[in-house]
Amino acid sequence: MESAMAVELSPWVEYEFRVVASNAIGTGDPSTPSRKVRTKEAVPAVAPSNVSGGNGRRHELVISWEVGPLPDSPC
Repeated sequence: MESAMAVELSPWVEYEFRVVASNAIGTGDPSTPSRKVRTKEAVPAVAPSNVSGGNGRRHELVISWEVGPLPDSPC
């Protein structure tokens, strides 16, 4: 049995995988897709800025912050 490892996947993305085998005779058809797998969350690369709290109703706290530009989606 052979194995492979997927690297540099994005966090919080759902992936499914297919396998294509090749040998001296030729290339086979792709396998049926794997079950869907969602990658785990990732730690933030940058801390949020301008964090503030307030302006909520009674017994409510509203917290706001700014984040930098979001990375491009792989999809």
